[in-house]
Amino acid sequence: MRVDDTIHSTTVNKVRPKPRKMASLALRLVVGIAITALLVWQADFSQLLATLSRLDPSWLAMSFAVQLLAKVVWALRWSVLLEIFHLRVSFLRLVKGTFVGIFFSNFLPTSIGGDLYRSYWILDDKQLYPKSIFIVFVERLIGIISLAYVAFPPFLWLLSQGLQSPDIGLLILLTLALLCTSVLALHPTVFDFFNRLLSKRIDWLSKNRRQISEALHILHRAGAARWRVVLLSVAVHLVGIMFFYCIGRALHLPMSLWHYFVIVPLTVVVTVLPISFNGLGVREGALVVLTGAFAAGTSPSEAIALGLLSSAVGTFVSLFGAVFYISGEREEAYATP
Repeated sequence: MRVDDTIHSTTVNKVRPKPRKMASLALRLVVGIAITALLVWQADFSQLLATLSRLDPSWLAMSFAVQLLAKVVWALRWSVLLEIFHLRVSFLRLVKGTFVGIFFSNFLPTSIGGDLYRSYWILDDKQLYPKSIFIVFVERLIGIISLAYVAFPPFLWLLSQGLQSPDIGLLILLTLALLCTSVLALHPTVFDFFNRLLSKRIDWLSKNRRQISEALHILHRAGAARWRVVLLSVAVHLVGIMFFYCIGRALHLPMSLWHYFVIVPLTVVVTVLPISFNGLGVREGALVVLTGAFAAGTSPSEAIALGLLSSAVGTFVSLFGAVFYISGEREEAYATP
């Protein structure tokens, strides 16, 4: 057996769902279908069908193009982080790895499965796998925090225009403020301070905290490269917002671009929660609540259509990952420990 085949077999075994995970997958799928069915039942089903039937093909095609662009920008951010931590992988392999990870995220019980597999897939040296996994964790952490900075200014502007649900507005404000403040934890001095406080109480996490501390120190010393990661994280979210905007235009939804700047990041944060399969139902519910809170002029049926169509396009684009995975062809990676 070739070395590459051995690595491939090892990684597949690591991410192959076990019976307990399969039961979790089935439960989340049932929950997602149940939430979606409840939303559709409470909304106007005929309006949902009417919304989906008036699709604008040109804007739908644009959404596919934007979704493809999002994966390229994502891979670019990933490549900068890998270089900061002294792992060099060809950019084409990273683009393919991004698609493979998204494919596994869509068809495994949680998105963690996709992140885990793309961490393995881009490398040939098994000894580098833990480091690669940790880099993806750092990438996700920076991405979630940067979401808040993208959404905060438009949210304050929309808040000044008035909300239908002030309580939801307050909750959103507290959530964004918490995420924005959490950026302080990325500074190694701040993290080390709290790490010393926790070290006296939670010894079993000491190894993980030490790894995070070392990573934050490396990231802090990266200088300009660190800011490139932040800017690329913002770019990833901007492209993601434009994707939803294109879907909304395809459905002729009466929302302004500023509404998407707030609604999309908050929806992404909510769908990170492992409640349902691939965010099904949770995403649509978040869109219904948020569009209602911001008086965006979008009915619940239209919000559900936005969620379902964006999920369908995203899932279809992720099938490129299945092609890359099945073909088994990867560019030669150059990695330096």
